[in-house]
This record gives sequence, C-alpha cells and structure tokens, in this order.
Amino acid sequence: MSQCQSKCGDGYLAADEACETFKFDSKGNLTPIPGCSSDCKSPLPNYQCSTVQSGTLSANTVYSNYIQRMIQLGTIQDYNLLPMPSCPFTLQTSVCKYGFCGDGITSGTEQCDNKNQLGCSTGCKPDLGYKCLFTLAGETVCSTTCGDVIKAGAETCDNGNQPGCSVLCQVDKGYTCPSTDVNGKSLCNPICGDKLRVFGEGCDNGKLAGCKNCIVEQGYTCSENTQGQSTCTTKCGDAIKADVEPCDNGNQVGCSRNCSPDTGYQCLTTDSNGKSICTPICGDGILTGNEQCDDGNLNKGDGCGTDCKVEAGFRCTQPLLFIGPSVCYRSLW
Repeated sequence: MSQCQSKCGDGYLAADEACETFKFDSKGNLTPIPGCSSDCKSPLPNYQCSTVQSGTLSANTVYSNYIQRMIQLGTIQDYNLLPMPSCPFTLQTSVCKYGFCGDGITSGTEQCDNKNQLGCSTGCKPDLGYKCLFTLAGETVCSTTCGDVIKAGAETCDNGNQPGCSVLCQVDKGYTCPSTDVNGKSLCNPICGDKLRVFGEGCDNGKLAGCKNCIVEQGYTCSENTQGQSTCTTKCGDAIKADVEPCDNGNQVGCSRNCSPDTGYQCLTTDSNGKSICTPICGDGILTGNEQCDDGNLNKGDGCGTDCKVEAGFRCTQPLLFIGPSVCYRSLW
C-alpha cells in the first residue's frame, strides 16, 4: 500500500498547498519562489499566486524523480513515497506576483488600484471620465474631471461647460440633460414651458399665447423679466394679425389703430404674410369703401343691389353727414 504526503518547499505543488516556496530551474535545481508563506498555505500580503501546469507524470517517473530529489535535497521532500510507485500525480508549480489588481496598491503595469472601487473599477485602469493620483503609500485617489466632456461619478452632466451644464458639472436651471452620446458627453436641452427662457429658446411664457414651442409667434414680441419669464404681446399695426387681434392690416382702411375692424368693415381673412384683408359690409346700412350705396339690406330691385352697386334706373343719395342707409329712388333721366 502506498502513502502520499505533501512537503512544502520541494518544488512540487500538492493538492493541499496554495503555493510553493521553491521551483525547479532549467538545470533541475531548486530555486526560491518569493510570495508564498513558509507553510505553503497562502500567498504573502500583496502577492497573488497562480498555478502553472507542467504535465502529468507517471508513477515510475515520480518515483525516479523522488530518488533524485532525495539525493539532492536530503530530507526536503514534497511527496514521501513508499517503494511502491502507485501515487501518480500532476506536476505543478506556482508563480507568485507582487501586487495584483484589486489589492489597493498600484504596482507593476497598473495605472491605478483602489480595490476596484469607482474611478478604477476595471483592469486597474482609470474609468472613463476619471483621473487618478497616488499617495506616497501607493494608494490611489480617483476623481472626476469636470469639463472633460465625459459624465462620470457624482456629475449630473458634463458637456464641456457648454450651455445646460454648469462649471461644477451640475444641470443648469431651465435645462435637462437626460442622456449622453456614445463618447459620454451629456446632451442638454432647454425645458420648454417652464417659464424660464434660456439659451436656445426664443421665448418661454409657460406655453401661453405668443410663444409656441418656445418660438416667438408671428405678430408677437416677447421680452423677459429678471426671473427669465417671457411676456409676449402683439404689436398692433405691424400688418400681421396675431391670435388675439381681430385684425391688423398696418393701420389701413378697414382696421383701426387698436386692431379692431372699422365701422362698416369686416376682416375675415389674411394674406400669406398674415396681413388682414378688410372689406366693406354690404347691407349694413353704412356706406364705406367702394360701395356705391348701402340701403341696409341685400334686396334686389330697390335701387341698391346685393353688391351695393346702384341698380339701373335708380339714383341713391346719402343722408346728411353720411349717417344712415342710402336712399334710392327711380331716376327720371
């Protein structure tokens, strides 16, 4: 019956060993491996040890190697084999490296190491949008860089200090920065309708008349108070009929200076530029514009036709001061 017992320090990694303190060099000599505890149970602080597979040895080869080691090492041995080669095992050795990613100490090719916390969370390289510095003890301190056009950490936005995101990388009042582009730059837009006019808005009065989609509507002028809220008013006489104006034809005949239809006129339509088209109201008993007569009705045959033109065989006169409807009578000549 065979018995197999591991021996720390013989250059062969056994199943119950976490690492080895010695390894065989190219000439077959044992050389120390730094980083492993003296009992081969655990790596030393700030070391990380991995296993290197060297192949599977047969029982006879193990026994032969054992005899050679006994001659070379004396009492230092890994496997105490009885002279019955029935303990085949896998030849392994350990490789220990000082400083590993996530140990909190920057070493080797690591650009940072804060134990995989925010700022240096993957592969011991600074996270996107972070800059990492080091203390004398090798500890890593990572922080965001406001203004680098990469939103990171406690930053609510970062668009390179452009409108919408402050120099402290906080969303400006009146803006929203809900997303980023593929490079991490914050995409900030004005909040239309919040009664605060900011860069990129023509006006903002809370979606009232005169400001549609934060663009000044035709026929309006808008100004802001000290709080940034827009007040939009019509400009009577600009020949652009705004929603609240009954008419506006540039203060011409048919629409008064307060943008209301003149007596005897109606302004039902506008041209392509928004100017009111005002016409006399035929049949209202008020002679205006190009009317030849207006007897207060639209009857035919009474001297004043439905188009307010004097009918054939009639004459029409106006009362004193043109107040009242036309008086029409048959003409004798």
